[in-house]
Amino acid sequence: MARTGTNSETHTRLRLMSLNIDRLLRRTTGADDDVVNRILLGIRKQYVKSVQVYGMNSSGEAMVGIRLSIDWSIHSISVKEITVDSRQWREGIAPEVQGLIRTFNEWVAEENLSTEWRVMFAQDLSSDPGRLGEVMQELGMTKAQKLSWAGPVQEEDAAIEELPELRPTLRYVG
Repeated sequence: MARTGTNSETHTRLRLMSLNIDRLLRRTTGADDDVVNRILLGIRKQYVKSVQVYGMNSSGEAMVGIRLSIDWSIHSISVKEITVDSRQWREGIAPEVQGLIRTFNEWVAEENLSTEWRVMFAQDLSSDPGRLGEVMQELGMTKAQKLSWAGPVQEEDAAIEELPELRPTLRYVG
């Protein structure tokens, strides 16, 4: 990372994606270093196409969630490094992601929800059960149970202008 006197920071795209995913996991679910490092390994190897966190009610149903989706095709054709305004991108976190983390945590506190994280794997892995099993073993992950929502789900997509390959979505029962 390079700093200049103009409140800008230059990062690799992968570093910015990793920072946003790291902070999402730690600030919403309290994920520890082991969990975060395993997920980030999956990101570096392009195994993972999205990371999700959910607020769950006492019946085990989702009430709110954030999904950070990664479009690896956009990532592969984009310039390697980008410069962001450090006044807005505090600690390398996109303002859009900062806002979603705040909203999610407020919802979790107000509704007394528990939290959990999940990942979705890239399509080429999902369509090859043998390879998917190998990757899940490498990352120390197991298949999650099907997610149930407490009611009809609404979605709000956001766009990160500086990092279009990372797409945040807020999902909630509304």
